[in-house]
Amino acid sequence: MSVLYVYVDGSDVEEHEAVLTSAFNRMAARWSGIGAYFVDQQDASAAHMTTEDYPDRDLGINVPLSSFTGVQAAELLDFARELSLQTGRDFVVGVCSDTGIADDLITLGAGAGERELSLLCYHLFGC
Repeated sequence: MSVLYVYVDGSDVEEHEAVLTSAFNRMAARWSGIGAYFVDQQDASAAHMTTEDYPDRDLGINVPLSSFTGVQAAELLDFARELSLQTGRDFVVGVCSDTGIADDLITLGAGAGERELSLLCYHLFGC
């Protein structure tokens, strides 16, 4: 099953971790009827890391792609814009295929608007 993911851009989330975690948990609960779930994964085993590096981290939500519609796309844009205004962070939206290949589609931040919504819909629905 392919999934749409929405993750914080970057791994250095400590400053706003509580706000981000709470917001993504609320959104996952709001979209639980379409199969959304909260994600918080860290990979500290990367061979390329130094002591100054942050471990790779995926903090956000996953949604089955087959359940995601234009309505959720518009809600996602509003959610990401508001959370970005609160935290100063951007959010990567992408798709992970059944085979585990991930493709980042767009980054949403405080300035996200109709252009980003159109791009997201184009990538996901071809409209």
